[in-house]
Amino acid sequence: MKVLNAIKQFNRWLAIKVTQSVGTMTTAYLFSAWALLPLVFPRLQNLVAYVSQDYIQLVLLPVIMVGQAVMGWASEKRAQETHDAVMAELSELRKLNESQAAEIAELKAIHRELEAKLGRRAHER
Repeated sequence: MKVLNAIKQFNRWLAIKVTQSVGTMTTAYLFSAWALLPLVFPRLQNLVAYVSQDYIQLVLLPVIMVGQAVMGWASEKRAQETHDAVMAELSELRKLNESQAAEIAELKAIHRELEAKLGRRAHER
């Protein structure tokens, strides 16, 4: 079981690395140069066509799809963790708000009592 997990972990790591590497301008420049090779060396046209059409489509694209899926899972996990943290903070803020509302109500009651006492004293004078 440990071997299978290690293989899965390696496959995910490799898929992410390939996806990140292929998604760069450097790779775009290399692929462009590769595609233009037959203009300079016409005898390489079959090799370029084979690698471009067969290898890239049959091997590289599935690896990129796996890499994107793995990165998507990681992104979803981070989003869920952020959501959970925000909801926990919201719960704490609601509790604090309830506590403060109770304190405000108590202070208003004290204020009314003081106003009533001060109002009576003003009338007694």
